[in-house]
Amino acid sequence: MDSHSDSSPNPGVAYTPAPGIVVTDLGDELVLLDPARGEMFALNATGRCVWGALDGGLDAAVRALVDAFDITAEQAAADARALIDDLVSAGLLVPSA
Repeated sequence: MDSHSDSSPNPGVAYTPAPGIVVTDLGDELVLLDPARGEMFALNATGRCVWGALDGGLDAAVRALVDAFDITAEQAAADARALIDDLVSAGLLVPSA
């Protein structure tokens, strides 16, 4: 995956769940339900950490990962970008207005 494509998350852009997405917190993971498509997605502890910080954008998600896990900022940025790209592509996440 090219993390520098035009669709890559902008560090200053905050994200929010797409309209209609139902989020269920199961402790260490989150379950995201898209009722319109009848699809369910699960985020592990890392994904949950990123999801919880997305109102602050990519930079906040990177800081949250570095604080929560023993990883470098570079690895956290790569992981957060990949997850945000996947969530946006799946229609679960949209940039905040």
